[in-house]
Amino acid sequence: MIRKETEDKITHKCEEIATLLEEYKNFNGYQGKSCIEIIIKDGFIHVDAKVDNDKDPASSGNTYLLYTAKYNAETMHECKGIHNIFNDVTPLSTLKLSERTENAIRRAGIESVEELCEMGPRDIRTIRNFGEVRYKEVYEALKKNSFCLGGMPGDTSIDEIGLSPNTYNELLKNGIYTVEKIKKYYPEYTKKILIKTNTGLADKIVKELEEKMERFTSVTG
Repeated sequence: MIRKETEDKITHKCEEIATLLEEYKNFNGYQGKSCIEIIIKDGFIHVDAKVDNDKDPASSGNTYLLYTAKYNAETMHECKGIHNIFNDVTPLSTLKLSERTENAIRRAGIESVEELCEMGPRDIRTIRNFGEVRYKEVYEALKKNSFCLGGMPGDTSIDEIGLSPNTYNELLKNGIYTVEKIKKYYPEYTKKILIKTNTGLADKIVKELEEKMERFTSVTG
């Protein structure tokens, strides 16, 4: 049974897709019918947007799948489009992960590199059967392709600056996953940590973080 709140979110999302679908049809000269299909299966809501392919006489009667995406049926967290002409995405296969790692990620409803990057290091570790070995594999694959967990393309993960477990975990708890975000929070990040951590530990964390950042900055410029 889907909650009323979730039903409203599905309706709103379908209205957005329908508008984009009509704009796409008009711009590209499609005259055929379009439809949006919704399937609820295995805890996910699958949304497909299709249009009749009436531009090519040889393919009369066929439909062209323009958009397909998944949403978590409980939280309505969006999984980026598997095939989406409205918004380019990078297929998960681009990372060339091992079969087991890629399957674990897909079972969590993640179908693109962009959605994977929306997760922070703490989030990705909550995926079922996802230990440190798989985390390291994903981290290295993203880095190789200029992506970063919890950051924008080209950002540098805090994994790169060699933090102690206490400091590393404290930053994750505060939603700070990248060097760029640490820089953004100077000097505010110190206050943010002090508020949520006991004073003795906070002093050590702040001191270490300042030293690591100074060293990292001197190396990278």
